[in-house]
Amino acid sequence: MKRLNDILTLRNTLFATVSVLTLLAALITMGLLTPFFVRLGTGEEILLDAAYFNLRAALPTLALVMLLTLCLLIKSAGKKAGLLVFGLGIAGSALSAAFSLFSSLPVNISFPVLVAAFFAVVYRLLSIKEKSLKGILRKAGPHIIHLGAVLLLVGIIFSTNMNLEDSAVAPVGEMATFKSMGYSVLITDIISGVEGEPYGGHSGSSYVSTIYFDVYRWGQPFDSGQVRYISDFKWQQSYT
Repeated sequence: MKRLNDILTLRNTLFATVSVLTLLAALITMGLLTPFFVRLGTGEEILLDAAYFNLRAALPTLALVMLLTLCLLIKSAGKKAGLLVFGLGIAGSALSAAFSLFSSLPVNISFPVLVAAFFAVVYRLLSIKEKSLKGILRKAGPHIIHLGAVLLLVGIIFSTNMNLEDSAVAPVGEMATFKSMGYSVLITDIISGVEGEPYGGHSGSSYVSTIYFDVYRWGQPFDSGQVRYISDFKWQQSYT
């Protein structure tokens, strides 16, 4: 335990944080410069998408977030509290990955760690004991930046890893599954016909198809509804 106390110091955690940050910056810089050097050497154009950076930067980013958590809590709450929150973040990531709470492995792993970092930043802000407004702002300034960085990471991870849309063919009476989202849709019926006042030789002003469907989430009934697809003869446009 004494050896752990000697290693787990604010100075060592700050050094580790700077080292991981340098590694992360180097990885991102290499990714950004790779298309330039490929074009310079071969004349070919390549494009590195978000998945390329996510794969290489995921572990250093998570390590950086956990080191930030330790740095903040070691000074304000002590080493035991810092290790406790660190352990809870790791355990939360393991449980989230096991139960697939967000249907995305990167989000499942990173979200509990980011929650731990968010708690550490908020705790550090609340532990400020300065009485003057100037003193409070001076000490709170860096931690507000930390809070912004954590929230920015949350936005980046969710926006680049959560599938917000998908497509599938859904015949009437058969289940269409969106595996990336965990949803299934069962088309129960489709009713089509002409509606509205007669227009331009048609018995109605629009042709309407009403699609009735049931929604299932992870195989269990979730919701039901209908969609109306309308082709308007008068205005020559289609909409739902």
